Amino acid sequence: MNSQITIRIDSGLAKALEQASRRLGLRRSDIVRQALRQYLAAEARSSRKVPHERVSDLIGKLASQVPDLAESHRESILDSLRGGR
Repeated sequence: MNSQITIRIDSGLAKALEQASRRLGLRRSDIVRQALRQYLAAEARSSRKVPHERVSDLIGKLASQVPDLAESHRESILDSLRGGR
């Protein structure tokens, strides 16, 4: 059984959808269905990950400029609150 939904989108999104429809030669509803399938598949993959896997691409990407942060994190935080570092 098919279901029908109605959504409201802003004019910018409507314009982009119309342009994509013309460019791809697809109906707007086909594009929305495809986008929804892709979103739900990505969401399902993401929800199966444990927390550290969700941010694994971020680990090691930032530098604190504090060489001993792991050992003196309390002091570093207090110092930053006082206006240091």
